Amino acid sequence: MLYIVMQIIFLGLDFLYLFIKLCPRRHKVVFLSRQSNKPSSDILLVQKRLHETDPQIETVILCRTLDSGLKNKISYIFHMFVQMYHIATSETAVLDSYCIVISCLHHKKSLKVIQMWHGLGCFKKFGYSVLGKSGGSSLKIARAMHMHENYDMVFTSSKHTVKAFMEGFNAREEQMVIAPLPKVDLLRDKKYMNDRAEEIRNRHPEMRRKFNIVYAPTFRKDESRLEEAIREMIEYTDFSRYNLILCLHPVSRITIEDPRIIVDRDFYSYEMAAAGDAVISDYSATTYEMAIMDKKIYYYVFDRELYDEERGFYTPLDEFPGTKCRDLKTLFAEIEKPDYDQQAVRDFVDKYIDPDIRDCCGHIVELILKKKN
Repeated sequence: MLYIVMQIIFLGLDFLYLFIKLCPRRHKVVFLSRQSNKPSSDILLVQKRLHETDPQIETVILCRTLDSGLKNKISYIFHMFVQMYHIATSETAVLDSYCIVISCLHHKKSLKVIQMWHGLGCFKKFGYSVLGKSGGSSLKIARAMHMHENYDMVFTSSKHTVKAFMEGFNAREEQMVIAPLPKVDLLRDKKYMNDRAEEIRNRHPEMRRKFNIVYAPTFRKDESRLEEAIREMIEYTDFSRYNLILCLHPVSRITIEDPRIIVDRDFYSYEMAAAGDAVISDYSATTYEMAIMDKKIYYYVFDRELYDEERGFYTPLDEFPGTKCRDLKTLFAEIEKPDYDQQAVRDFVDKYIDPDIRDCCGHIVELILKKKN
């Protein structure tokens, strides 16, 4: 029944879309995201390089999260109409997440659709890999929403991540293109990251006086246990010795106001980590970002079995460099140890982030313009 209802809705949208598609195509690239209400650094980097490479090209960025509540859902429907217009009048659509309009409607044959997934590497499972699990969608929903359909290219960061992305997107091998995210250029640029770290320390001068621990956990559908874990970490932290910097996922609904911790959403998590001395994560793709910066990474996996059951991993957790800790006592004891196998981190990066592509942003822009032409 759900499938039939959804198809009727999409038939109605497709009928309206027929008239929108009468608008002439322009020399334009549209970027689409449900990850945040502001553009990611990847989108901004590609947009900037596109204009440098082809000053005549037009770009449009449409970022809007699909939040709960009737008012938010109605607002998102109007946002979909805006998406429909810009997709219909563009040569290329670049997205970093699932987009209803892209997957469910019928587009001009000239439109090229590129999936530039927001996460590096292949850590936790997503998409078709988690159908039927509590951490994913149901098969009925996936079929009704035509999940991850209509892509011409899917970017992935290494030959070792291709199979995982093929499974997650239900994609064919010929759709896969090795192209690490543009932010990798920034993460490899030590001067740039040092400058950003200095900017953060200027805003938060207390970070100059203590050892800085950055906690960047992944998003969970049910965040109740994570919120409890964060509050427990705050109470356990010795603030006379440490600063605790909390970097939540952009779509997280957790709100913790505690004057003892540092929360600054003006900076990306990897920028906050650049100013940190140690990074605590769990199953987040930000682990790859921290590894590129050669950071000391620790894993607080208080819900490891539950997360594996609800979602699972493409790459076994134990393959990631750094200690996996189930309790705070062990976690902080590991952070205090002077030794850390930094070479293991470098080897990990070279495996999962293609080391031969040095200008990641330029590589992606070249692929976009080549596909368009």
